Amino acid sequence: MASLPQDKVDEAKQVFEVFDKKYESKVDAHHIGDMLRSLGLAFFKMPEKTWGTYEDFMEGLKLYDKESNGLLSLAELSQVLVAMAEKLTPDQLEEIMKCTDTKEDGDGMINYD
Repeated sequence: MASLPQDKVDEAKQVFEVFDKKYESKVDAHHIGDMLRSLGLAFFKMPEKTWGTYEDFMEGLKLYDKESNGLLSLAELSQVLVAMAEKLTPDQLEEIMKCTDTKEDGDGMINYD
């Protein structure tokens, strides 16, 4: 088995610590995919049912809907999408907003549905 450079080991430990919610040196197996993706690794030939659905995605967006009114801050969403897990570049985020015809209102909010 090949050994990893120390910087990669440290990065993996840091990701593990983020997902170790109870500080017990354990993570829920449900998060393994997220952990691997955040390390730049991907799954090939994953069964389709393991990918998130539209409903899963909407539930995730609702986490940022502070007033439960169907709106969220584009600035906050942008920050999350370019800084966490499977990072998007600002250009990729701009392309998503353009392709989905998503426009922010005068308060910087978007209707995420």
